[in-house]
Amino acid sequence: MLEWFSKRRSRRHAARRIYDAVVGQARNPVFYRELGIADRLETRFELLVLHVFLALDRLQQDGTEGAALGQELVDAFVSDMDTTMRELGVGDISVAKKVRHAAAVFRERLHDYGKALAQPDSGPLETALAEAVFPGDTPSPETAAHLAGYTRAAALGLRRQALSDLSAGRLDFPEPAGEALGTTP
Repeated sequence: MLEWFSKRRSRRHAARRIYDAVVGQARNPVFYRELGIADRLETRFELLVLHVFLALDRLQQDGTEGAALGQELVDAFVSDMDTTMRELGVGDISVAKKVRHAAAVFRERLHDYGKALAQPDSGPLETALAEAVFPGDTPSPETAAHLAGYTRAAALGLRRQALSDLSAGRLDFPEPAGEALGTTP
């Protein structure tokens, strides 16, 4: 019984390290400065969701251990959303409703990104990212293509990493504006 608690605590700490790395990448100023993503609360949320998706996509390849770690990662995300909303001054009564809404958007994005990433053509991924990350704006075709290239490169890079690296919080994301992604912003 104590071993179960110890393993769960260890998994929770690993998920927190992964989440911290994901948050750090989602806050990378290059997204806003060089790719022209508006620095707003909504787009910061969308970039965070994208990077949590990428980590979860990677964890899927590790069977039950990856699934358990993925669930802990989702729990860290939801907990962070709750804390963030409270810090933004959302009243206690409204927090649960807003967190449920954020979780619904999160699930929708996971589905959309997963389906689009599985396609060999980048069009569906470009469309999904443009609709989420540039709400109400129309990104240039080059910017949408670049963000899709970044997403594919990040997914491939993470899939090559060992679970032990991820658990230690060492997620190897590409540079968001790197020219190796195939297009320039």
